Amino acid sequence: MNISNRQILKLDIDSKEIDIIRFYIVSRLLRMNIYSIIKKKTKHGYHLTLEVSSPYINDDRDVVLVQCLLGSDYKRELFNFLRVKHNCRRWNVLFTKKYRMKNGRLVLVSKEVSSEGKFYKKTVGCLI
Repeated sequence: MNISNRQILKLDIDSKEIDIIRFYIVSRLLRMNIYSIIKKKTKHGYHLTLEVSSPYINDDRDVVLVQCLLGSDYKRELFNFLRVKHNCRRWNVLFTKKYRMKNGRLVLVSKEVSSEGKFYKKTVGCLI
């Protein structure tokens, strides 16, 4: 496939275990080639960034659907879908830090962590 057909998927996996069977089924049925994976550990699971190509991923709505099918947090993908529907430019973001208001103060509640501050990057062929 042409490099211009590649898409970036950003997944928020809220589990310590990544469902490899789910990845296999979705990637196989969508004829998805995975070129690279960046994995960062979070408090509740992982943030994954994937560079992929598929004849079925043609626009932003497709990206949102595939991210959800691969197990990304459904609330995140619902907000992404609404951002796409309302033509927001930066609709697909993974936050490296999460804050909450507590007693009128902004408090850091979680952040991405990785081994020695490095990204895990693995180039893989097609999962099929």
